[in-house]
Amino acid sequence: MARDLCVDAVVFDLGNTLLPFGTAEHDEFIERWYSLSGSTTRGISFDLFLEAYQEMVDEEWERRRTSSWESDPLWRSKELLSSLQKSDSDTEGMLPAIVTSHTDAFSECLRFPAPSLEAMEDLLTMRGPSGRKVRLALVSNAMDGAAIRRSLKRSGADLMLDPIVISQEVGVTKPHEVIFKIATDALGIDPRSCAYVGDRFEIDIIGAGRAGMVPVYTRQYETPGEPLKGVEVQAPTIRSLDELPIVLGG
Repeated sequence: MARDLCVDAVVFDLGNTLLPFGTAEHDEFIERWYSLSGSTTRGISFDLFLEAYQEMVDEEWERRRTSSWESDPLWRSKELLSSLQKSDSDTEGMLPAIVTSHTDAFSECLRFPAPSLEAMEDLLTMRGPSGRKVRLALVSNAMDGAAIRRSLKRSGADLMLDPIVISQEVGVTKPHEVIFKIATDALGIDPRSCAYVGDRFEIDIIGAGRAGMVPVYTRQYETPGEPLKGVEVQAPTIRSLDELPIVLGG
């Protein structure tokens, strides 16, 4: 028998919410991007590649602080190659391979744990206050939509999440209210009847709350800098997605 929730939709963050993406996965991504990019055949060492990558990330963070985040595999690849060229590395004609290998490497490092998929399947059997089946959606601050969608399809999660809103594709990032509104408008559900589950206090919890949603703070994975010191989280906190029916019980 379907169980009732206090919301008609549950919208998820991706990294460190639906799937782990911590230091190990991040390091794996860099190593895979390097190995798939053809850098070794150009005599570019991993240390040099890593240094160029860090310069690119630093610039990316600066852009986040001053304007809406505008990053994608093409921008990242151009920035990385620009840094490599400072060391007189042979980068001529590498751009297409760098862009493609970014998506390949990133998608390979996004792995959905079985418990996350099972928790989502369970939520889809429940009903919200409207009496209709609960719907699930995704809002992610990701810079490579193709990689995200490839991972979702590989796991079957794409069949459970609708809409899938990715910052790189819509041109706006959390915590801006606009990106949450894109999701709730697509769902056709009042934000007050949508829960948002995320691992970042300022980006997810504060952002979703300002958008009128019901925020849920997940601590299942070790997210750097979370929880913020001295901040009292005024939102339900979970350590596993299977706790959602408890904290969102109708």
